[in-house]
Amino acid sequence: MSLPIFFFFVLLAVPTHQASELITQTCDKTSYKDLCNSALGSANAADVHSLAKSALEATTLQGGAVTKKIAELMMSKAADVVQKLTDCSERYNVAMDKIKFATAALEAKVFSDVNVGITTAMTETQSCEDGFKGASPMTADKQRSANAADVHSLAKSALGATTLQGGEVTKKMAELMMGKAADVVQTLTDCSQNYNVAMDKIKFATAALEAKVFNDVKVGITTAMTEAQSCEDGFKGASPMTADNTKFSQLCSISLSIAELAKN
Repeated sequence: MSLPIFFFFVLLAVPTHQASELITQTCDKTSYKDLCNSALGSANAADVHSLAKSALEATTLQGGAVTKKIAELMMSKAADVVQKLTDCSERYNVAMDKIKFATAALEAKVFSDVNVGITTAMTETQSCEDGFKGASPMTADKQRSANAADVHSLAKSALGATTLQGGEVTKKMAELMMGKAADVVQTLTDCSQNYNVAMDKIKFATAALEAKVFNDVKVGITTAMTEAQSCEDGFKGASPMTADNTKFSQLCSISLSIAELAKN
């Protein structure tokens, strides 16, 4: 089942070095590139968190627009249609509350709660649509504010972003090894080996995603996260890799969260 655009923007979280590249490369992965770029094109987002926050803001605006349209439709419809629109309005009120919940969870980096908020909101909007037994006056809005891509594509994009970050980390380690003391070089060498394993596991997870073997996706991603943490733990004092390891682990976490959605 495709993911409604109304909530899909929340998941557009594939990072690059430039905000424009971040948005363009993400939107290129979707089925509705123009809508995606239009909604997020002005976002000043240079990382996963800020783009996801911008996406949630776009979702909130779209939800407000839908709610307004429902109110307008009520003024000229028969009683039975008005009742269905009233039910729709109530469902969108719940949906908007869940998006607020997801926004707060994003700030707290509790990605499982982000998923709960989004999926509950998706259910509410689908229930609105299902309430109309025949033609629905909300269908066009749902299609315009409903499926920019499916979750599977998003999970694949997130794993691709994780792979890019892993490559950047490996490159940085090679640069750091030059001119360092022997013990630091050894620790960085161990780190490099950790990331070789981690990258293999991300490839494994990507292949498992294509095969829809979601348990293997989880195993691959969580093992990659463990390897990144082992790299960090190898430094007894201050680690020159902390920021890089953290970003890699966060991308893994986001990839895992989206992959969990793809199971449904």
